[in-house]
Amino acid sequence: MSNSDTNSTPEEQGETKLVPFPPGVLTSEHEQQITIIRSCLQSWLVAREDIKKELASSRERMGSAMEELRNLKVEAPYAFTPPPPYTYRSVLLSCIKCYWLAQVASLDDAKRGELAKRLDVIPPYGKRIPQFNGTRCVEKAGELNAREYEGLMRTVVYVVLGLSEDGVAKMWRELAEVGVMTWEERD
Repeated sequence: MSNSDTNSTPEEQGETKLVPFPPGVLTSEHEQQITIIRSCLQSWLVAREDIKKELASSRERMGSAMEELRNLKVEAPYAFTPPPPYTYRSVLLSCIKCYWLAQVASLDDAKRGELAKRLDVIPPYGKRIPQFNGTRCVEKAGELNAREYEGLMRTVVYVVLGLSEDGVAKMWRELAEVGVMTWEERD
């Protein structure tokens, strides 16, 4: 792979569609938010891969990717409110909320019911994954608390398998990968 390929995002390399939901399911504003979020997350993931490969200037690219993530603004009604005191956590919660709203909106009633049932059977795990009330998570998708959204970030990639296109699970996996690596970052 050439150095120019290494510095390009997966989207630029033609590997993924930034909005993996069927056309017409989301508003154009929602699609725009997802595009902005995924572009930022993919830049971060490319920078992380460059560090693993010990490529020249990879630390500087990761610094830029961290700055881009820190400055990512998700607009209402997709932003998590009230924002927690840590910038990265605030950004991540808004990304999760935006994705979750899209996830729920993209499913028909039968698949929403299945999604709720799948969430109900996820066992709680420490402080990171709560005991989900699947029906509430689906019906009140935009009203969840920080712990519920964090739990979704950590589990939903497995929950949506078979309910959504493969690109949706990939979108969630990208968010989870960046999220677990930056959740504890302090300003």
